[in-house]
Amino acid sequence: VGNSGRGLVFPYQLAQSNSPPDITITSNTRWTFNRLAHPEIPIASGISGYCIQTNYNGASFDLYLKSNDNNPIQPFDRLKIFSGGSSSVSWKLLANNNNSPFLIKKDETDTSLFKEVDLDHSADSFSLVSIPSDSLKEFYGVSLENSTPGIIYHSIGVNGATYDSYNQATLFWQQLPALKADIYIISLGTNEAQKTGLYQNLFMQQMNLFFEKLKT
Repeated sequence: VGNSGRGLVFPYQLAQSNSPPDITITSNTRWTFNRLAHPEIPIASGISGYCIQTNYNGASFDLYLKSNDNNPIQPFDRLKIFSGGSSSVSWKLLANNNNSPFLIKKDETDTSLFKEVDLDHSADSFSLVSIPSDSLKEFYGVSLENSTPGIIYHSIGVNGATYDSYNQATLFWQQLPALKADIYIISLGTNEAQKTGLYQNLFMQQMNLFFEKLKT
């Protein structure tokens, strides 16, 4: 059926969360973070259900793909980068395998929810370096894709999340259409079932609201 890329990934280690085994992250600074299971924390979660942010000038991180359990590395030549939020922040993207550097600019009038970059050559790692400024640097995830016809499988999972958690995450729903998914597979409800009180009417209400948002 073909493989069109690794799909949506996030630097989970920088948010002190568990990460898929085929992803390695390094950074030159510490980041503050949140995931949508904690709406009481005033950091908006995006497409991955997570957010990392920092005020550090020149903040950067590196993401490396590696083989896992006899599965080969999935190289990419296109990136959809979800960053910035309401901030006016510019980034420099450096991908391996002799690709040219790319400048990703966002000013105060730019309302785009992601930036798409086409590389010169396939890569299996990249560095995202913020251009020094006093603005808050925010990052929500990146879709790693290639030009080969086939399937992209985006996996979004958040520890402790419920239907209600997703329903409250406004930025998540704003960014979700950018993935242009043909089919959605929803596996939620376990965390609700583990609560001390589970009320059927409230559970169904949140579930129905989730599907209304998804259809929209």
